[in-house]
Amino acid sequence: GYHVVNTTVLAASVALLNLLLVRLQLGRLPSLAISLLFLMLPHLSTVRVWYAAFQIPLSLCLMLVSLHCQLSFHRSRKLSWLAGAIAAAILSIGAYEIFAPLLAGFAIALAVTGRGVRGRRGWRITSRDAIVAVALGATVLIAVAYKLAFSGRTSRLTDVNRYLEGFFQLVRPDYDWRIHSGLNIF
Repeated sequence: GYHVVNTTVLAASVALLNLLLVRLQLGRLPSLAISLLFLMLPHLSTVRVWYAAFQIPLSLCLMLVSLHCQLSFHRSRKLSWLAGAIAAAILSIGAYEIFAPLLAGFAIALAVTGRGVRGRRGWRITSRDAIVAVALGATVLIAVAYKLAFSGRTSRLTDVNRYLEGFFQLVRPDYDWRIHSGLNIF
């Protein structure tokens, strides 16, 4: 049963990704190609069989729901879409916090570019868009801070040190792939 539920969540995530890309006017064929490529990526093989990792696709699906709600709010200006975006963002971060930057970044990108509003182009930010971006950004920050403070699997000090070590590894100029591990931009 849990494999069926997990597969359904993954399928819903791919469908939501495809719909989101079409709504952002990427085009149907590129949207389908990106969605199928995402579905076939090998990094999803672990979450398909490892029971402890099932919260990751759930978080992804809820993040995509939040992005759809954000886009719908920017187009319709109905507060129910904003409430849905915030609720889905909180649930997504509650399941797994890895998608938090995408949630806040999408809200900021919509506010700055005006891409979600028909007839509006350019870099003009309205006060309403700024309020939405700040509200979603604050929601993400509060949810992540809460999770770091009260989650049983994280320790604030050790996680901060681990993330800082990962960042320094990323920008380290003397990185040698033969002896070091991790990502590096060089």
